[in-house]
Amino acid sequence: MPPGTGIAILTGMNPRILVVLVLAAALALLLALRLRNPVNAESSPENSAPRSKETSAASPSVIEEPGVKAPASPAAVKLHGLRLLAREEAEARGWAAPVLVKTPAEIIGEATWQKWAATPISINLTDAPLADLVADLMQRYGLLAKIDEEYVDVESHTVTFRVEELAADQAVDLILKMADLAWFVDTQGTLWITTKDRAREIAAERAPVLSKAVQFTASCIRGSGRSTKDQPSLAERRAAWMKGRTVTVSIANKPLLEAVEELARAGGLEIYSWSEAAQKAVALAPIASVIGENLPLDATLESLLAPAGLGLDLWGGDRGQIETRAELEAFEEWEKFAKECAKEEAKERAAFSARKVRIEGKVLTLKAVAAQLEAQLGERVIVMPALENIHAVWEADGLEQTAGEVLDILGRDAPLDWGWMLELDPDEPKEGPRLIWLVNRS
Repeated sequence: MPPGTGIAILTGMNPRILVVLVLAAALALLLALRLRNPVNAESSPENSAPRSKETSAASPSVIEEPGVKAPASPAAVKLHGLRLLAREEAEARGWAAPVLVKTPAEIIGEATWQKWAATPISINLTDAPLADLVADLMQRYGLLAKIDEEYVDVESHTVTFRVEELAADQAVDLILKMADLAWFVDTQGTLWITTKDRAREIAAERAPVLSKAVQFTASCIRGSGRSTKDQPSLAERRAAWMKGRTVTVSIANKPLLEAVEELARAGGLEIYSWSEAAQKAVALAPIASVIGENLPLDATLESLLAPAGLGLDLWGGDRGQIETRAELEAFEEWEKFAKECAKEEAKERAAFSARKVRIEGKVLTLKAVAAQLEAQLGERVIVMPALENIHAVWEADGLEQTAGEVLDILGRDAPLDWGWMLELDPDEPKEGPRLIWLVNRS
Protein backbone atom coordinates (compact mmCIF):
# COMPACT_ATOMS: atom_id res chain seq x y z
CA MET A 1 0.00 0.00 0.00
CA PRO A 2 1.45 3.39 -0.93
CA PRO A 3 2.38 5.70 1.94
CA GLY A 4 -0.56 7.74 3.22
CA THR A 5 -3.18 5.33 1.83
CA GLY A 6 -4.39 4.31 5.33
CA ILE A 7 -4.87 7.91 6.35
CA ALA A 8 -6.75 8.59 3.16
CA ILE A 9 -9.06 5.67 3.77
CA LEU A 10 -9.82 6.81 7.38
CA THR A 11 -10.40 10.40 6.42
CA GLY A 12 -12.73 9.39 3.69
CA MET A 13 -14.66 6.96 5.92
CA ASN A 14 -18.12 7.55 7.33
CA PRO A 15 -17.73 9.24 10.78
CA ARG A 16 -20.05 6.70 12.49
CA ILE A 17 -17.94 3.78 11.27
CA LEU A 18 -14.79 5.59 12.49
CA VAL A 19 -16.21 5.94 16.03
CA VAL A 20 -17.11 2.24 16.12
CA LEU A 21 -13.58 1.24 15.09
CA VAL A 22 -11.96 3.47 17.77
CA LEU A 23 -14.19 2.02 20.50
CA ALA A 24 -13.42 -1.52 19.40
CA ALA A 25 -9.69 -0.84 19.51
CA ALA A 26 -9.99 0.59 23.01
CA LEU A 27 -11.94 -2.44 24.26
CA ALA A 28 -9.37 -4.79 22.73
CA LEU A 29 -6.57 -2.95 24.54
CA LEU A 30 -8.35 -3.14 27.91
CA LEU A 31 -9.03 -6.86 27.42
CA ALA A 32 -5.35 -7.52 26.66
CA LEU A 33 -4.24 -5.68 29.79
CA ARG A 34 -6.75 -7.57 31.93
CA LEU A 35 -5.62 -10.95 30.61
CA ARG A 36 -1.99 -10.08 31.35
CA ASN A 37 -2.68 -8.82 34.92
CA PRO A 38 -5.91 -10.36 36.25
CA VAL A 39 -7.70 -8.63 39.11
CA ASN A 40 -7.27 -10.38 42.50
CA ALA A 41 -10.52 -12.12 43.33
CA GLU A 42 -10.24 -10.93 46.93
CA SER A 43 -10.61 -7.32 45.77
CA SER A 44 -14.18 -7.88 44.64
CA PRO A 45 -16.91 -6.38 46.85
CA GLU A 46 -18.11 -9.76 48.05
CA ASN A 47 -14.61 -10.70 49.20
CA SER A 48 -13.54 -7.34 50.62
CA ALA A 49 -13.89 -8.31 54.32
CA PRO A 50 -10.57 -8.14 56.19
CA ARG A 51 -8.75 -11.42 56.62
CA SER A 52 -8.13 -12.96 60.02
CA LYS A 53 -4.82 -12.61 61.85
CA GLU A 54 -3.91 -16.21 61.13
CA THR A 55 -4.58 -15.86 57.40
CA SER A 56 -2.65 -12.62 57.15
CA ALA A 57 0.30 -13.98 59.04
CA ALA A 58 0.53 -17.11 56.91
CA SER A 59 -0.07 -15.51 53.50
CA PRO A 60 2.59 -16.45 50.92
CA SER A 61 4.48 -13.66 49.23
CA VAL A 62 3.28 -12.63 45.76
CA ILE A 63 5.72 -13.26 42.90
CA GLU A 64 5.58 -10.33 40.51
CA GLU A 65 6.26 -10.48 36.81
CA PRO A 66 9.00 -8.17 35.56
CA GLY A 67 7.62 -4.71 34.95
CA VAL A 68 4.20 -5.54 36.43
CA LYS A 69 3.22 -4.30 39.90
CA ALA A 70 1.37 -6.81 42.03
CA PRO A 71 -2.02 -5.79 43.39
CA ALA A 72 -2.04 -4.36 46.91
CA SER A 73 -2.83 -6.96 49.58
CA PRO A 74 -4.71 -6.28 52.84
CA ALA A 75 -2.52 -4.80 55.60
CA ALA A 76 -0.85 -7.62 57.54
CA VAL A 77 -1.38 -7.78 61.29
CA LYS A 78 1.81 -6.67 63.00
CA LEU A 79 3.16 -9.46 65.18
CA HIS A 80 5.03 -8.76 68.40
CA GLY A 81 6.76 -12.03 69.26
CA LEU A 82 7.24 -11.96 73.02
CA ARG A 83 6.16 -9.32 75.52
CA LEU A 84 4.93 -8.86 79.06
CA LEU A 85 1.22 -8.11 79.19
CA ALA A 86 -0.31 -5.69 81.66
CA ARG A 87 -2.69 -7.41 84.06
CA GLU A 88 -5.66 -5.43 82.69
CA GLU A 89 -4.92 -6.48 79.11
CA ALA A 90 -4.47 -10.11 80.09
CA GLU A 91 -7.77 -10.13 82.00
CA ALA A 92 -9.54 -8.46 79.08
CA ARG A 93 -8.45 -11.37 76.90
CA GLY A 94 -9.65 -13.84 79.51
CA TRP A 95 -6.14 -15.08 80.26
CA ALA A 96 -5.30 -16.12 83.78
CA ALA A 97 -1.96 -15.30 85.35
CA PRO A 98 0.46 -18.23 85.65
CA VAL A 99 -0.13 -20.38 88.71
CA LEU A 100 2.79 -19.95 91.08
CA VAL A 101 3.90 -23.14 92.80
CA LYS A 102 4.50 -22.46 96.50
CA THR A 103 6.64 -24.46 98.87
CA PRO A 104 4.95 -26.37 101.74
CA ALA A 105 6.46 -23.88 104.19
CA GLU A 106 4.96 -20.96 102.26
CA ILE A 107 1.55 -22.66 102.20
CA ILE A 108 1.62 -23.29 105.96
CA GLY A 109 2.84 -19.77 106.67
CA GLU A 110 0.12 -18.16 104.54
CA ALA A 111 -2.61 -20.33 106.07
CA THR A 112 -1.42 -19.44 109.56
CA TRP A 113 -1.34 -15.72 108.89
CA GLN A 114 -4.74 -15.85 107.20
CA LYS A 115 -6.12 -17.32 110.43
CA TRP A 116 -4.64 -14.39 112.35
CA ALA A 117 -6.09 -11.94 109.84
CA ALA A 118 -9.55 -13.54 110.05
CA THR A 119 -9.70 -13.71 113.86
CA PRO A 120 -10.96 -10.58 115.67
CA ILE A 121 -9.60 -10.27 119.22
CA SER A 122 -10.21 -8.07 122.25
CA ILE A 123 -7.34 -7.15 124.58
CA ASN A 124 -7.33 -5.21 127.84
CA LEU A 125 -3.87 -5.38 129.39
CA THR A 126 -1.95 -2.91 131.56
CA ASP A 127 1.75 -3.55 132.26
CA ALA A 128 1.14 -7.26 131.72
CA PRO A 129 4.06 -9.63 131.02
CA LEU A 130 4.53 -10.43 127.36
CA ALA A 131 3.98 -14.09 128.23
CA ASP A 132 0.43 -13.24 129.41
CA LEU A 133 -0.41 -11.89 125.98
CA VAL A 134 0.83 -15.08 124.30
CA ALA A 135 -1.11 -17.29 126.73
CA ASP A 136 -4.29 -15.26 126.17
CA LEU A 137 -4.01 -15.52 122.39
CA MET A 138 -3.59 -19.30 122.56
CA GLN A 139 -6.24 -20.04 125.21
CA ARG A 140 -9.02 -17.72 124.06
CA TYR A 141 -8.49 -17.72 120.29
CA GLY A 142 -6.47 -20.85 119.48
CA LEU A 143 -3.71 -18.80 117.84
CA LEU A 144 -0.30 -20.49 117.94
CA ALA A 145 2.36 -18.09 119.25
CA LYS A 146 5.64 -18.36 121.17
CA ILE A 147 8.30 -16.02 122.48
CA ASP A 148 11.78 -16.52 121.09
CA GLU A 149 13.32 -16.44 124.60
CA GLU A 150 16.82 -17.13 123.28
CA TYR A 151 16.79 -13.61 121.77
CA VAL A 152 14.02 -11.76 123.67
CA ASP A 153 14.44 -10.72 127.30
CA VAL A 154 10.95 -11.64 128.50
CA GLU A 155 11.23 -9.81 131.82
CA SER A 156 12.00 -6.46 130.15
CA HIS A 157 8.88 -6.43 127.97
CA THR A 158 5.40 -5.68 129.23
CA VAL A 159 2.19 -5.00 127.34
CA THR A 160 -0.22 -2.10 127.82
CA PHE A 161 -2.87 -2.33 125.14
CA ARG A 162 -6.65 -2.06 124.90
CA VAL A 163 -8.70 -2.88 121.83
CA GLU A 164 -12.10 -4.35 120.93
CA GLU A 165 -12.68 -6.70 118.00
CA LEU A 166 -9.54 -5.90 116.01
CA ALA A 167 -8.03 -8.43 113.60
CA ALA A 168 -5.36 -10.40 115.46
CA ASP A 169 -2.66 -9.70 112.86
CA GLN A 170 -3.16 -5.94 113.17
CA ALA A 171 -3.29 -6.02 116.97
CA VAL A 172 -0.12 -8.11 117.33
CA ASP A 173 1.71 -6.00 114.74
CA LEU A 174 0.89 -2.81 116.68
CA ILE A 175 1.92 -4.34 120.02
CA LEU A 176 5.24 -5.61 118.67
CA LYS A 177 6.07 -2.31 116.98
CA MET A 178 5.54 -0.46 120.26
CA ALA A 179 7.85 -2.98 121.97
CA ASP A 180 10.45 -2.67 119.16
CA LEU A 181 10.01 -6.37 118.37
CA ALA A 182 9.16 -8.39 115.25
CA TRP A 183 7.69 -11.76 114.29
CA PHE A 184 8.15 -14.66 111.90
CA VAL A 185 6.14 -17.81 111.16
CA ASP A 186 7.98 -21.14 111.30
CA THR A 187 7.43 -24.13 109.03
CA GLN A 188 4.93 -25.60 111.51
CA GLY A 189 2.74 -22.52 111.38
CA THR A 190 3.67 -21.06 114.77
CA LEU A 191 4.15 -17.31 115.08
CA TRP A 192 7.34 -16.43 116.96
CA ILE A 193 7.87 -13.10 118.72
CA THR A 194 11.50 -12.13 118.36
CA THR A 195 13.89 -9.24 117.79
CA LYS A 196 14.04 -7.33 114.53
CA ASP A 197 17.60 -8.53 113.88
CA ARG A 198 16.58 -12.16 114.42
CA ALA A 199 13.60 -11.78 112.07
CA ARG A 200 15.95 -10.49 109.38
CA GLU A 201 18.31 -13.41 109.98
CA ILE A 202 15.44 -15.88 109.59
CA ALA A 203 14.43 -14.23 106.31
CA ALA A 204 18.03 -14.46 105.07
CA GLU A 205 18.31 -18.11 106.12
CA ARG A 206 15.15 -18.97 104.22
CA ALA A 207 16.31 -17.16 101.10
CA PRO A 208 18.03 -19.35 98.49
CA VAL A 209 21.71 -19.75 99.31
CA LEU A 210 23.83 -18.46 96.43
CA SER A 211 27.41 -19.50 95.93
CA LYS A 212 30.16 -16.90 95.81
CA ALA A 213 30.49 -17.54 92.08
CA VAL A 214 26.79 -16.83 91.46
CA GLN A 215 26.88 -13.69 93.60
CA PHE A 216 30.01 -12.53 91.78
CA THR A 217 28.49 -13.15 88.35
CA ALA A 218 25.22 -11.40 89.23
CA SER A 219 27.17 -8.40 90.50
CA CYS A 220 29.16 -8.26 87.25
CA ILE A 221 25.99 -8.37 85.13
CA ARG A 222 24.29 -5.61 87.12
CA GLY A 223 27.40 -3.46 86.85
CA SER A 224 28.02 -4.01 83.14
CA GLY A 225 26.09 -0.99 81.89
CA ARG A 226 29.11 0.01 79.80
CA SER A 227 31.50 -2.33 78.11
CA THR A 228 35.16 -2.26 79.09
CA LYS A 229 36.07 -1.39 75.51
CA ASP A 230 34.06 1.84 75.81
CA GLN A 231 35.67 2.95 79.08
CA PRO A 232 38.19 5.79 78.80
CA SER A 233 41.73 4.84 79.73
CA LEU A 234 43.51 6.04 82.85
CA ALA A 235 45.36 8.68 80.85
CA GLU A 236 42.16 9.83 79.12
CA ARG A 237 40.27 10.12 82.42
CA ARG A 238 43.03 12.17 83.94
CA ALA A 239 43.41 14.48 80.92
CA ALA A 240 39.64 15.09 80.70
CA TRP A 241 39.31 16.00 84.37
CA MET A 242 42.48 18.10 84.58
CA LYS A 243 41.80 20.12 81.42
CA GLY A 244 41.83 23.86 82.15
CA ARG A 245 42.20 23.47 85.94
CA THR A 246 44.61 25.85 87.64
CA VAL A 247 45.73 26.49 91.25
CA THR A 248 47.19 29.34 93.24
CA VAL A 249 49.32 27.99 96.09
CA SER A 250 52.16 28.86 98.44
CA ILE A 251 53.62 25.57 99.68
CA ALA A 252 57.10 25.93 101.15
CA ASN A 253 59.42 23.25 102.54
CA LYS A 254 56.87 20.54 103.36
CA PRO A 255 57.11 16.74 103.24
CA LEU A 256 56.14 15.53 99.80
CA LEU A 257 52.99 13.76 101.03
CA GLU A 258 51.70 16.94 102.69
CA ALA A 259 52.65 19.11 99.72
CA VAL A 260 50.85 16.82 97.24
CA GLU A 261 47.67 16.64 99.31
CA GLU A 262 47.61 20.43 99.91
CA LEU A 263 48.08 21.05 96.18
CA ALA A 264 45.31 18.57 95.36
CA ARG A 265 42.87 20.22 97.80
CA ALA A 266 43.59 23.62 96.28
CA GLY A 267 42.66 22.17 92.88
CA GLY A 268 39.46 20.48 94.10
CA LEU A 269 40.98 16.99 93.95
CA GLU A 270 40.64 14.43 96.78
CA ILE A 271 43.58 12.05 97.28
CA TYR A 272 41.70 9.24 98.99
CA SER A 273 44.65 6.87 99.37
CA TRP A 274 48.30 6.10 98.66
CA SER A 275 49.26 2.59 97.61
CA GLU A 276 51.56 0.67 99.95
CA ALA A 277 54.47 1.02 97.52
CA ALA A 278 53.75 4.75 97.08
CA GLN A 279 53.80 5.28 100.86
CA LYS A 280 57.28 3.74 101.04
CA ALA A 281 58.52 5.89 98.15
CA VAL A 282 57.12 9.16 99.49
CA ALA A 283 58.68 8.55 102.91
CA LEU A 284 62.11 8.67 101.25
CA ALA A 285 61.40 11.73 99.07
CA PRO A 286 62.89 15.16 99.89
CA ILE A 287 60.83 18.11 101.07
CA ALA A 288 58.95 20.06 98.40
CA SER A 289 57.90 23.63 97.61
CA VAL A 290 55.37 25.02 95.12
CA ILE A 291 54.57 28.75 94.91
CA GLY A 292 52.65 30.53 92.18
CA GLU A 293 49.37 31.84 90.78
CA ASN A 294 47.15 30.15 88.18
CA LEU A 295 49.48 27.19 87.81
CA PRO A 296 48.20 24.30 85.63
CA LEU A 297 47.11 21.66 88.13
CA ASP A 298 48.12 18.62 86.06
CA ALA A 299 51.65 19.80 85.23
CA THR A 300 52.25 21.12 88.76
CA LEU A 301 51.15 17.86 90.38
CA GLU A 302 53.31 15.93 87.95
CA SER A 303 56.36 18.07 88.85
CA LEU A 304 55.99 16.98 92.48
CA LEU A 305 55.27 13.30 91.90
CA ALA A 306 57.57 12.39 88.98
CA PRO A 307 60.95 12.85 90.77
CA ALA A 308 59.80 10.35 93.42
CA GLY A 309 58.66 7.85 90.78
CA LEU A 310 54.98 8.43 91.59
CA GLY A 311 51.85 9.29 89.61
CA LEU A 312 48.11 9.90 89.98
CA ASP A 313 45.50 7.25 89.23
CA LEU A 314 42.28 9.23 88.76
CA TRP A 315 39.43 6.69 88.85
CA GLY A 316 36.59 9.08 88.18
CA GLY A 317 35.16 12.37 89.30
CA ASP A 318 37.41 14.23 91.70
CA ARG A 319 38.91 11.27 93.60
CA GLY A 320 42.31 9.74 92.94
CA GLN A 321 45.00 7.49 94.34
CA ILE A 322 48.76 7.98 94.31
CA GLU A 323 50.69 4.96 93.00
CA THR A 324 54.19 4.20 91.80
CA ARG A 325 55.04 4.49 88.10
CA ALA A 326 55.48 0.73 87.94
CA GLU A 327 51.96 0.21 89.31
CA LEU A 328 50.46 2.69 86.86
CA GLU A 329 52.24 1.13 83.89
CA ALA A 330 51.06 -2.34 84.93
CA PHE A 331 47.51 -1.06 85.14
CA GLU A 332 47.74 0.57 81.71
CA GLU A 333 48.91 -2.76 80.25
CA TRP A 334 45.96 -4.49 81.91
CA GLU A 335 43.61 -1.86 80.41
CA LYS A 336 44.90 -2.65 76.92
CA PHE A 337 44.46 -6.38 77.50
CA ALA A 338 40.94 -5.87 78.91
CA LYS A 339 39.90 -3.80 75.90
CA GLU A 340 41.05 -6.50 73.49
CA CYS A 341 39.19 -9.15 75.50
CA ALA A 342 36.08 -6.96 75.47
CA LYS A 343 36.24 -6.62 71.68
CA GLU A 344 36.44 -10.40 71.25
CA GLU A 345 33.62 -10.93 73.72
CA ALA A 346 31.50 -8.35 71.90
CA LYS A 347 31.93 -10.26 68.62
CA GLU A 348 30.91 -13.53 70.27
CA ARG A 349 27.96 -11.88 72.00
CA ALA A 350 26.78 -10.30 68.74
CA ALA A 351 26.91 -13.67 66.96
CA PHE A 352 25.01 -15.30 69.82
CA SER A 353 22.39 -12.51 69.98
CA ALA A 354 21.71 -12.84 66.23
CA ARG A 355 20.60 -16.48 66.51
CA LYS A 356 16.88 -16.98 65.83
CA VAL A 357 14.30 -18.41 68.23
CA ARG A 358 10.52 -18.81 68.36
CA ILE A 359 8.85 -18.44 71.74
CA GLU A 360 5.52 -20.27 71.75
CA GLY A 361 2.50 -20.07 74.06
CA LYS A 362 -0.02 -17.60 75.38
CA VAL A 363 0.54 -17.55 79.12
CA LEU A 364 4.14 -18.15 80.18
CA THR A 365 6.16 -17.80 83.35
CA LEU A 366 9.65 -16.39 83.15
CA LYS A 367 11.02 -19.88 83.80
CA ALA A 368 9.02 -21.19 80.81
CA VAL A 369 10.51 -18.52 78.52
CA ALA A 370 13.99 -19.36 79.80
CA ALA A 371 13.38 -23.08 79.19
CA GLN A 372 12.40 -22.42 75.55
CA LEU A 373 15.50 -20.28 75.03
CA GLU A 374 17.69 -23.01 76.49
CA ALA A 375 16.11 -25.74 74.34
CA GLN A 376 16.39 -23.80 71.07
CA LEU A 377 19.81 -22.23 71.60
CA GLY A 378 21.50 -25.22 73.17
CA GLU A 379 22.92 -22.82 75.75
CA ARG A 380 22.28 -23.11 79.47
CA VAL A 381 19.99 -20.36 80.81
CA ILE A 382 20.30 -19.64 84.53
CA VAL A 383 17.40 -17.85 86.25
CA MET A 384 18.29 -16.33 89.61
CA PRO A 385 16.05 -17.68 92.41
CA ALA A 386 14.64 -14.22 93.10
CA LEU A 387 13.07 -14.29 89.61
CA GLU A 388 11.80 -17.85 89.44
CA ASN A 389 8.29 -17.03 90.68
CA ILE A 390 7.95 -13.64 89.06
CA HIS A 391 4.24 -12.83 88.87
CA ALA A 392 3.90 -12.02 85.19
CA VAL A 393 1.76 -12.86 82.15
CA TRP A 394 3.90 -13.39 79.07
CA GLU A 395 2.38 -13.52 75.60
CA ALA A 396 4.11 -15.20 72.65
CA ASP A 397 2.80 -15.89 69.15
CA GLY A 398 5.69 -17.84 67.65
CA LEU A 399 7.15 -14.94 65.70
CA GLU A 400 10.78 -15.62 64.80
CA GLN A 401 13.02 -13.21 66.68
CA THR A 402 16.68 -13.02 67.53
CA ALA A 403 17.79 -14.25 70.94
CA GLY A 404 19.03 -10.73 71.65
CA GLU A 405 15.58 -9.27 70.98
CA VAL A 406 13.88 -11.77 73.29
CA LEU A 407 16.39 -11.18 76.08
CA ASP A 408 16.13 -7.41 75.66
CA ILE A 409 12.33 -7.71 76.00
CA LEU A 410 12.80 -9.66 79.22
CA GLY A 411 15.16 -6.98 80.49
CA ARG A 412 12.77 -4.20 79.50
CA ASP A 413 9.52 -5.64 80.84
CA ALA A 414 10.71 -7.63 83.86
CA PRO A 415 12.84 -6.48 86.81
CA LEU A 416 15.98 -8.17 85.52
CA ASP A 417 19.34 -7.71 83.85
CA TRP A 418 20.79 -10.33 81.52
CA GLY A 419 24.29 -11.23 80.53
CA TRP A 420 26.10 -13.80 78.40
CA MET A 421 29.07 -14.61 80.56
CA LEU A 422 31.60 -17.25 81.40
CA GLU A 423 30.89 -19.60 84.29
CA LEU A 424 33.44 -18.14 86.68
CA ASP A 425 34.56 -19.21 90.12
CA PRO A 426 35.99 -16.13 91.90
CA ASP A 427 38.08 -18.39 94.14
CA GLU A 428 39.66 -20.18 91.17
CA PRO A 429 39.21 -18.04 88.04
CA LYS A 430 39.29 -20.13 84.90
CA GLU A 431 37.71 -20.33 81.48
CA GLY A 432 34.36 -22.04 81.29
CA PRO A 433 31.30 -22.34 79.06
CA ARG A 434 29.27 -19.28 78.16
CA LEU A 435 25.99 -19.14 80.07
CA ILE A 436 22.94 -16.89 79.75
CA TRP A 437 22.22 -15.33 83.14
CA LEU A 438 18.94 -13.68 84.15
CA VAL A 439 19.51 -11.81 87.41
CA ASN A 440 17.25 -9.60 89.50
CA ARG A 441 17.94 -5.93 88.86
CA SER A 442 18.03 -4.76 92.49
